[in-house]
Amino acid sequence: MEPLEFDLADPAVPPCGRTRHTLRRHFAGELDAAARADLDNHLKECLDCQAVLAELKSDEAAFKVHIPFARFADQHEKRLAAASPVRTGLSNFWKTVFGGGVALAAAMTAAAFLLIPAPRPEDQLTERIKGGGIGFLLRTSDGVRAGRDGETLKPGDQIQFFVKAPEDTEVVVVGVDGKGAVSVYHVGRVVAVDGRAAPLPDSVVLDDAVGPERFFAVYGRGFAAGELKALVQKAAEKMVADGADLRAVETLPLDLPADKAQQSSVHIVKLAR
Repeated sequence: MEPLEFDLADPAVPPCGRTRHTLRRHFAGELDAAARADLDNHLKECLDCQAVLAELKSDEAAFKVHIPFARFADQHEKRLAAASPVRTGLSNFWKTVFGGGVALAAAMTAAAFLLIPAPRPEDQLTERIKGGGIGFLLRTSDGVRAGRDGETLKPGDQIQFFVKAPEDTEVVVVGVDGKGAVSVYHVGRVVAVDGRAAPLPDSVVLDDAVGPERFFAVYGRGFAAGELKALVQKAAEKMVADGADLRAVETLPLDLPADKAQQSSVHIVKLAR
């Protein structure tokens, strides 16, 4: 996601009149107690300001997301290609260290292998949910990669949700775990850039509730503040009460017309460590 740029002349976020600069100061903890409390109350109902604040949180989270070596190497190789003296210097370096002939060829082959760009996890995830929906990046002790539907995970693994939502919709993400606990992970708009899946502001560290777990994303239009969240949470609780199989069920029991709400979901299976 491209970082937001702020200055004192930032336009207001329509139609509420709050500025992005004010929201940035709120996020950075620069507002006094009274101004912060006033903005917190405003954020409970203003979806436009929620969306901007979510972007700010996502931009901060981007600094914490693992950057695969292949991406760095690919960018480094491009810089070398644009600067022939540097490439010449690199070639001379290999000659100095490894000598000529077979040794040089082997060294350059190894270097070329290291510099082959691999698909970024974010790109893999966007491709995987290119038709719209919800997916996740997975962080384990082995690194970060795009998660798969039905993935087998363990307590302590960390996931970062990505969503491709229809335009101008409120998004509610709710999870149901193996113990029947219902958790709401996100309420608000999700702003996509260039048709890519967009990250939700916060990542989730998996708890010790083993068994299947499913995450539902509901995209709605025309709901009053808090209405869609209440409907989604109630539907998830009903699904638990009905004893639904989280491996098989893909939608919540929401009795809503298609022009008002759409759904997608992804599931995992947690095993004890």
